[in-house]
Amino acid sequence: MTAKKSPPPSAPDKAAAASPDAAAEPAAGAALEADPGLLKQRFMALLEASRALSTSLVLDEVMGLVCKGVEKAFGLTSVDIYTYSAERDEITAVWSIMRDDPEGAAKFVGTVYSLAEHPYFRRAFEQRSIVEYHAVNGNLAGADPELVAEMQEWGEKSVLEVGLLFGDQIMGLLSVSSTERPLHLDDVEKELMIAFASTAAIAIHNAHLYHQIEEQAIHDGLTGLYNHRYFFDRLQSEVARSRRYGTPVSLLMADIDDFKRFNDDYGHQTGDEALRAVAAVLAAEMRRDVDAACRYGGEEFAVILPNTAAPAADVADRLRRKIEKMTFTAADGQVLGGVRVSIGVAVHAGASTDVNGLVSDADKALYLAKSRGKNRVQMAPAE
Repeated sequence: MTAKKSPPPSAPDKAAAASPDAAAEPAAGAALEADPGLLKQRFMALLEASRALSTSLVLDEVMGLVCKGVEKAFGLTSVDIYTYSAERDEITAVWSIMRDDPEGAAKFVGTVYSLAEHPYFRRAFEQRSIVEYHAVNGNLAGADPELVAEMQEWGEKSVLEVGLLFGDQIMGLLSVSSTERPLHLDDVEKELMIAFASTAAIAIHNAHLYHQIEEQAIHDGLTGLYNHRYFFDRLQSEVARSRRYGTPVSLLMADIDDFKRFNDDYGHQTGDEALRAVAAVLAAEMRRDVDAACRYGGEEFAVILPNTAAPAADVADRLRRKIEKMTFTAADGQVLGGVRVSIGVAVHAGASTDVNGLVSDADKALYLAKSRGKNRVQMAPAE
């Protein structure tokens, strides 16, 4: 579906109405009869794309291969691929090709459709086959009015949609359209597209699994923060960036004060709750796709702040104060005490920056914070 896209340069003057599964225009099968080699070309294009799908487990690459494979095989004006969220019952455009409007395709990515508000998308999932909409003058044939209006607005002669299904699991939706000519596939072409959609669904499922495994490998199971392994990989990258560009990188090392006593007083389950709560405060205060909050080990946390505008000590004290305000409730409803954290802060920049030195300085600052009364922020001495 090409809703919300920029109209083609020359939309047709004559309004068209969408009729599902109509066949009033000359079929593409006629072109196959005139050129028997065309079917082989389409088959080879989809075969090539299927082979390419087996070489990638990166979700965005897989989506791109699906779109490009279908576009190449059928010479389409527009190809869109959506992922499906069962939790929200909506589809989201994640890849788009518009031959005449690449900028519009880029803008279209991220568009979300609720299936409750746009029920015609659901047909491809329910019918488990290709759903066709073709422009037929003066004949609505019961098509959804919104769909009709969209096809008229964008000058689409045909829209075809097929669900990307892995067993009973909906992985997404493939939608193709043509503004140049009606796109009536014969039975063999439909089987080709459905077979490719099945292959694409398997590839997308595998890419999702790979992504989940990757995420599990770099996240702490209890708190959901990045783990110790990711911390050092990320810090290495940020230190290299600092050395190259001379920008500062700050490191906060935070430790929950007297956590053993907290566990002894309230039990390990409440201790785990406290760890998750502290982690939630850290995560909520991070700049998205910039900072990194990590569980360093036990009750110790590390926060990487690349090129932070605010003084790192101010960020640390804001975190400390938010954590200090937390309280916990026992299973019987009794309000328990909270936890406090001590935070050591180190800031390096330029050619002298190195991972071991940054971690060592932040650790020393943390030790000073502990020795000077706890529940405080301590800066490491300047380089």
